[in-house]
Amino acid sequence: TIQGQSETGQTVILDNAVRLHDILSSFNPCPDLKIVSNLLNIDPEGPSPATAPYTDPRTHEILIWQKSDIVNAGATDNASSAIWTYLDVLRMINTLFNAQVRIEGGNLRVEHSTYWEKDNGLDLTVNPYAPFIRGLHQYEYDSRNIPRRERWTFPEPVSRDFLGSPINYLCYAREDLQEANYPIDRVNTDIGFITQNPEKIALDGFVVAEGYDTGSNNFVVVSRHVYPGTDLQINAACSIPNLIDHFHRWNRPAITGELLGNNETFETALRRKKQIQLQFKLSAEDYLTLNPDNLMRSQMGWGQVESLSWSAKTCLVTVQLMHD
Repeated sequence: TIQGQSETGQTVILDNAVRLHDILSSFNPCPDLKIVSNLLNIDPEGPSPATAPYTDPRTHEILIWQKSDIVNAGATDNASSAIWTYLDVLRMINTLFNAQVRIEGGNLRVEHSTYWEKDNGLDLTVNPYAPFIRGLHQYEYDSRNIPRRERWTFPEPVSRDFLGSPINYLCYAREDLQEANYPIDRVNTDIGFITQNPEKIALDGFVVAEGYDTGSNNFVVVSRHVYPGTDLQINAACSIPNLIDHFHRWNRPAITGELLGNNETFETALRRKKQIQLQFKLSAEDYLTLNPDNLMRSQMGWGQVESLSWSAKTCLVTVQLMHD
C-alpha cells in the first residue's frame, strides 16, 4: 500500500506499485550476472563516492506504476500487464538519474556517473617518457557539441514546477547547435498533476516516484521542495529541476550555465582542451598492461585519453589527451 497526495493536498491511495529493485532483479537478462547498485540500494557492495546522489540518497526505493493505475487511482481493478523492455528501463534510469551500467566482474552494476571517476594512470612527466613530450604543451579548445541549451522533457503535460526549464549555455555554444533534447519516454512523475487532471494523461506508460518504506512493506511517496523553491510537493525529487540539480550537475557540456534564471557552476564538465598529439616509446609488455580508461599525465596535468594507438614496428604510442 502506498500513500501520496494530490495537488490539493488530499491523501490518495496508490496501490499496485512495483519496486525498481524487483524489476531489475526479476527480469535480469544476464542470469550469470548479479544486479548490484549502491545508487539504487540493490545488494550494495564497496564504498560510494562522497557526491550528492550517494550522501543524500533519493533512489533507494524507486516505485513504478502503470500510468493507468494513477490516472484511475480510485478504480477497483488494477492493471495486470505491461510491455517495457529491460533496455528501456535502463535508459529511463540514465535519463532521470544520470546512471550508467557496466559489467564489473560477476556483477551488472548500475551507478551514478560519479561512481565511475577515472583513476590516475601513466605519468608522462617522469622518465623515461618526459623527453618525448618536452615542449609539446600546445592545445586547442574543442567547442564541438556544446549546445545552446539542454532540455529534459516529459511526453505529456505536467505542472510548471515539474517541467522546469532548460539549461542555457549562451556563452559557450555554437550558433548552429541549438538544443540537446533528453526525452523521458513513456514516463511521467507528476503524481499530483495526474490525479487532478486525468483527462490530460495517456493511459499508456509508467509513473516513477521516490518512495519510503515505513515498515511491513507499506510505502509513502516522499514530498520534497521543488528546486529552487520552498514549497513541498509530492514526488518533487523526480521533477526535472530536482533531477538536474541532484543528479545532472556532472559531465555537463560546459562548467557554467543558466538554470531557472540562476547562474550555475556545475560540478564537472566535459574536457575541452585538446592537447597536441603526443608520442612516446612503450614496450609490447607494458602496452598490454596499459589501461586507456585511466587518466594520463602530461605537462598540462592529468588528461583523459580520447584516442590511443601503438605501433608494433616502432613501439611508439600515439595518444590524444583532453584536459579541463
